[in-house]
Amino acid sequence: MSQKLLDGISRDALVSLAQALIRIPSAVKGIDEGNELEVANFIAERLERIGFEVELQEPREGRPNVIGTLRGSGGGYNLMLNGHLDTVETSGMTIDPLAGKVMDGKLYGRGAVDMKGSLAAFIHVAETMKKAGVELKGDLTLSGCMDEEGRAVGSQTMAKSLIEIDAAIVGEATGMKIGIGHKGLTFITLRTYGKATHGSSPQHGINAIMEMNKVLTALDNELPKRFERKHHPTLGSPTYNVGLIHGGYSANVVPDRCEVEIDRRMVPGETIQSVLGEIETILDKLRQEDPNLKAEAKALDWVKALPMEISKDEYIVQSISKSLRALGREPEITTLPYWTDASSFVNLAHIPTVVFGPGDVRQAHSADEYVDIQELLTYAKTIALTILDLCNRMRTP
Repeated sequence: MSQKLLDGISRDALVSLAQALIRIPSAVKGIDEGNELEVANFIAERLERIGFEVELQEPREGRPNVIGTLRGSGGGYNLMLNGHLDTVETSGMTIDPLAGKVMDGKLYGRGAVDMKGSLAAFIHVAETMKKAGVELKGDLTLSGCMDEEGRAVGSQTMAKSLIEIDAAIVGEATGMKIGIGHKGLTFITLRTYGKATHGSSPQHGINAIMEMNKVLTALDNELPKRFERKHHPTLGSPTYNVGLIHGGYSANVVPDRCEVEIDRRMVPGETIQSVLGEIETILDKLRQEDPNLKAEAKALDWVKALPMEISKDEYIVQSISKSLRALGREPEITTLPYWTDASSFVNLAHIPTVVFGPGDVRQAHSADEYVDIQELLTYAKTIALTILDLCNRMRTP
């Protein structure tokens, strides 16, 4: 049965389905604005057509999650395949973001690798199973989350509603490596305050931009040393990146306010409170040196703050490894520097979840986003074998 299923997986049909998904616009318009309805409906209709029970959740009005379940005959393990429905914006791309163009063995377009290619693989495998007459003992769930590129409200809502899922795969790009952990994420806003005055007499004011310079210099001196003491055996050390700065009104005005936004990646054991406490300690030291310093820090408290980590001994890891070997690839187990919806499923639903998908994450959000078609095809076959293995694995009494 496994060979019949593999033989039915079609490169052309897989690419055509991925193109159809890419051509449906679903870009976020900001951290709280998305456009997932049309792609969710498209997936729902495809799954209903082959016998899935489909539910559309609506964590935000007009922005659904889609959850489709194909019931097994009983006694097997239940597997969920998951991807997110939204993409980042298309502005600045050097290719037509919605064309789904094929060139030199690659499929181009926004979402090709992040992550409509994986979604297409999940659906195509399910459709091929139907045609091949494959029957499973466990349930197979295919799901798509809204808002992954924003606040991850979709996976948080979905995780709280899931029952009887024994293992999950999130199909983010890992270059076909098996991701068993990743860092958490918060955004920190730092503000400094000064006193505005005319630019010709700066000595009568307090320059908030220069105050921020003191703060950032102190962070750059102190945080790397603190991060070394938090080194995680597989995820490495925490990181921070100053990604955005606002300050001042005009060159001839001493600025009375400056604000920066920091991307702070967290390892297991860190919390929002500990991250803020670390920064407050540094600010307190600066205030002792300069009592006139006015600075504050706030962190975004959201589900994305949660790092994710599972054991390499979980059966889902073994199952994918076995499938890769059957296709002539040696499995590689890794951890990831970026956040994914797997965090919600591990931390909120306690489902052993791996991150495993085709393509290079550096292509995600890029100006010429693409996924390698041969790798996407291999991924679909790996997913097919993993479904057969895990969903037909009998539960022990």
